Amino acid sequence: MGINVTIDEGLLSEAERVTGEHDRQKLIEKALRELISRGKPPSLSQYAGQFDFADNYDVMKERGARGFSD
Repeated sequence: MGINVTIDEGLLSEAERVTGEHDRQKLIEKALRELISRGKPPSLSQYAGQFDFADNYDVMKERGARGFSD
């Protein structure tokens, strides 16, 4: 399947340098295969309830200090 895309020339040049691949079609296919092989990133929700905080930790105080509010 043919497709035309505009890709930053500097990004392509750096990818060529890093991989040693100078055929741009092969370079892009290699990058896509690498991306797919990594799979879906884990969700942070899988860690819910798995952390213990210090007894004196006040989440609401920290949220306020960072400019977050409810």
